[in-house]
Amino acid sequence: MVTHNMIYHICHIYINPDHQVFDLIPLQLAIFIEQCYNNLGHPAVERTTIWGIYLNLLELLQQCTDLPPVLAAMDPNAEQDNNIPLLVGLQDLPELDYYMGGVGNGTDL
Repeated sequence: MVTHNMIYHICHIYINPDHQVFDLIPLQLAIFIEQCYNNLGHPAVERTTIWGIYLNLLELLQQCTDLPPVLAAMDPNAEQDNNIPLLVGLQDLPELDYYMGGVGNGTDL
């Protein structure tokens, strides 16, 4: 059985909390989403519960009338650029290799 101490130990060794991957959304938006998540009762996120939590969080966000300025300034009808630049030091996959998201409902990793 994997204990919380084991997970904490591995996270402490391998995760750099200052890495740019943790800054993918503006801080103000992250704080707002965290407040909404706490309003849901801060449910435990597991592979079997993540989709339901996401849908509940999305519904809560869509119902909010007092959006922070970062969200209010977003145009939902704007053309979206789905190209995300690679992080420094990484290379794109070869042409015929790609991520098939959602395989086995996320359980076939």
